[in-house]
Formats: sequence, C-alpha cells, structure tokens
Amino acid sequence: MVLLPASVFPGIVAAIALAGLVYGKFGKAKLAALGAAIVIAISVATSSLVMIPTGYTGILTTFGKVNEQRTLDAGPNFVAPWQDVVKMNNQVQKFEKTF
Repeated sequence: MVLLPASVFPGIVAAIALAGLVYGKFGKAKLAALGAAIVIAISVATSSLVMIPTGYTGILTTFGKVNEQRTLDAGPNFVAPWQDVVKMNNQVQKFEKTF
C-alpha cells in the first residue's frame, strides 16, 4: 500500500472539479483524456516515493550505477522514477564472545 502525501489531495479534488467542468463543456473524450493524465500523474508521483525505515540508509542507483553524491535518510524520500534505492542496514550490532 502506498500512502500519498497530504499535499496531493487538494490537487486531486481540484482535478475532479475541473473534470466536471470539462465534461459539461467538451464531452466524454476530453474527460477521458483528463482522467488518463490524472492517473498517469498520480502513478508517477507514487512510484517516486520511497520509504526508508529507521536504522537504514538508502543508496540511490541510476541504471545500476551508484550515485555517490546523494544518500537517503530514514523516512519518506522522493526519487526520479528511473532511479532505484537499495536499503542498507547501518545499525550497530553487538557481539560478545565468551570463553
């Protein structure tokens, strides 16, 4: 399940209101095109949102090459749709050796 940021919802409401105006003025073809554009915009926005859990660092890769200038901290992060994120555990592990 992908959670949308709260800033997206006013845009969705505005798009629905605009769709009602477009439907009344231009008909079903324009409404279908607007609906497709909205669906594409939402899918790109949600595919760009990456959640990094606490205790991990996100390593950003572009077409398999590591981006050495940017790492992702814990929490929500936005990345380009063509970039991948590898989550690396950076928690300290305690090891005790007993004899």
